[in-house]
Amino acid sequence: MLTDFFMPPSGGAATAGQLCALPANAIAVACRDDRFRRLVRWLGLARCQGAEGAFTCRVADMPGVFGLACEEVCSSGCTQQARFGIYYFPHADEQLCDAMRLDAAVLTQHTAYAARVRGFATDPDFAGLFRTGTLDVLYGSVPAAFGLRLVAENRLRIRCDAGLYSEETGWVVEPGGLEEDLPALLLSRRIYDVLGAALSACLQEAPVFFSRTEYGCGLRHRQADGSVRLDERAEGADAGRRTGELLVWGNVGSLTADIDAGPQPGAEVLSYVACTDCNVQKGNMPEEVAAAPCWVAHDLESEACGRMHPVLNDRRPALVAVSGFLGSGKTTFLNNCIEYHRARERFVAVIQNEMGATGVDGHLLGDSASVLALDEGCVCCTLAGSLAAGVRDLTARFNPQVILLETTGLANPLNLLEEMGSLRELVRLECMVTVVDAANGISTLSDSEVARDQIRGADVVVCNKCDVAGPQAVAALKDAVQGLNPRAMIHTTEFGSVHPALFMDAGEGRSGSGLMPAVPAAHADHRHEGYGAVRFFMPRPVSREQLRQAVQQCPGQPFRIKGIVTSAGQDADLRESLLVQHVAGRTDFELLGGFEGKPFVVVIGKNLDDEALYSHWQRLGATRE
Repeated sequence: MLTDFFMPPSGGAATAGQLCALPANAIAVACRDDRFRRLVRWLGLARCQGAEGAFTCRVADMPGVFGLACEEVCSSGCTQQARFGIYYFPHADEQLCDAMRLDAAVLTQHTAYAARVRGFATDPDFAGLFRTGTLDVLYGSVPAAFGLRLVAENRLRIRCDAGLYSEETGWVVEPGGLEEDLPALLLSRRIYDVLGAALSACLQEAPVFFSRTEYGCGLRHRQADGSVRLDERAEGADAGRRTGELLVWGNVGSLTADIDAGPQPGAEVLSYVACTDCNVQKGNMPEEVAAAPCWVAHDLESEACGRMHPVLNDRRPALVAVSGFLGSGKTTFLNNCIEYHRARERFVAVIQNEMGATGVDGHLLGDSASVLALDEGCVCCTLAGSLAAGVRDLTARFNPQVILLETTGLANPLNLLEEMGSLRELVRLECMVTVVDAANGISTLSDSEVARDQIRGADVVVCNKCDVAGPQAVAALKDAVQGLNPRAMIHTTEFGSVHPALFMDAGEGRSGSGLMPAVPAAHADHRHEGYGAVRFFMPRPVSREQLRQAVQQCPGQPFRIKGIVTSAGQDADLRESLLVQHVAGRTDFELLGGFEGKPFVVVIGKNLDDEALYSHWQRLGATRE
C-alpha cells in the first residue's frame, strides 16, 4: 500500500493537519491522471480560506457545488479519525431547490449566495441548512489501513404540522405536508464515490472490505414558532432511515472497533463483504456499490476497468470549439487553455480560422501549440468541409491530446454542427465555448443574428472583460444569455481567465450534447448580414501615431482592424514588426518578433466600401497586392 502521498513517509501516527487535508490531497494526486478525472467526471476543487481541510468542488453530472469541511479529529488506540461534514449547495435554477427546506431554498436565490458557498466553512449557520451527511476518514498505522465511512439519512425530511401560508400565493405547504424531502444519501454518496476512487488510485489497491447498515432516525417537525423538533419515536411511513457505509483498504484489523462507528444500536446489517478478490465478491454487494469507481481506480489500464467504464479506452483527442463575436477575447481565452494543458504535459494543437486572407491571431499564440491556420474564409460557410481535412492533418502529424478550434468572430456554430458530427471517428467532442465581450455584448446581441446563434449553439458561455463592463452590464448580459440558451453553463471573467477544468475532462455526453444534434437547415452567416473583410499590404514603415490616426479615422466604422506593420524609427536597423489591434474603440500595439511575411492590415466590418477604405489606407502607402 502506497501511503507516501498523504501520510508520514516513515509510518506511525498522522497529525491532525494531515488527516484534515487527506481528502483534498488524495483527489489532487489522483487527478494528475486525466483518465481518473474522466472516470469520476471531475470538474475541479477550490480550497476554502480560513478552515483547514475544507473545500468546495464540482462534478459534471451535478449542477450545484459540493462542500467538505473537517469538524474534528480524534483517536482510539492505533486508529485515528477525522470527521467531515458533507454539503450540497444546489444551483439557483436546480429543481432540487424545491425539495429543500424553505429558508435554504430562499438563500439559493440571493445575489450573495455564490460568495457564501465559497466561504461556507466559516459560516456554520448558513452551511448547516445544506448539510447532507457525514464522512469519516479512518487511519490505522500498525499495519497501515484506511477506512472511509459515510453516514446519511436516506431522505432528509421536515413535516410542517401547521402548514405554511402566504397571503400572496396561499398554502406553500399544506398542514401536515413535507416542507423538505431531500435525497441526502444519494447526494452524499456522489462525493463519497469520488473520495473512494481517489484513495484506491493513490494507494494503488482496491478496498478489501465493505459493509452497509441501516437504522431508524425519527422525523423532524416544523413547529408553529418556526423551530424544528426531532421526533425519535416516529414509526411506519413517517419514520426516517439512516444508512452507514464503510470501505476499508489494507489490514481491516488495524482499525480499532471501539472508535465512534456511527450507526450502532439496533442497526440492521444489510451487506457485509470481506473482499480477498473484489472482482468475485462484488456480486454480493448492492448494485450501486458494485458499480462504484473505487473498485477499478487503482488500475485504470485493466480490462475490468475498461468494461465498466468504456470511456477510458477512448484514445481520440478532445476537441473544444471556441466561438465568439469580433473582439470578444477568444485568442486570450485560447492562450489560457493552452497554458493549462501545457502545465499538465498534454500536447495541444490549434486550428485557427480567420476572416482575412492573412491571419494575425496565430502570431498571438505561444510556441507551445502546433497551429493550423485556415485563412481567407469562414469554416461555417465559405470554408465548409475544410475542418475535417484540417483535423486529419493535425492528428496525423502531431497526435495531439487536445485540439482547440478557434472560429472566426463571424462564424455561426449552428452551421458547423453537421460537420462537427462527421468528426466523431477522429476526435472526442468536448464542448462548444462562446466568448462574449461583456462591455459590448448587449448591443452586439441586439444587432446580429449570428451573435445570437453563437450563444444558442454554446455549451459554455464565457462573459469576458467584466472588469470593463461593470456589474449592471454583466448582470444584463447574463440575463440575455440565459434567455437565449437556458442550458448553457455561464462563467464571468476578466482577460479570458476561466479554469478549463470547469468545462473539459468531464466525459462525453455532458457538454458535447450541444454539438451533436443534426441541424436540418442552414442558419444565418455573416454574408447574410453584410459582414466582410478587406486586406491591404503595408510595404512602408509607419509610426504608431500615424497608425493610430489611420485606425481611428477609418471609414465605415469597422468592427475590428488588425494587422502587422513595420514600425518606423530613426534607425532602419531598429525597425520592428508591430502588431496592431483595434476593437470597440480601443487600439493596442505590441512589438512582435519573428514575423517574416509581408506587412498588412485587415479591416472587418459590415457593408464595407472597398474603394473608400483603399483611398484611406493609401495615405500610408497601402497596396492591394
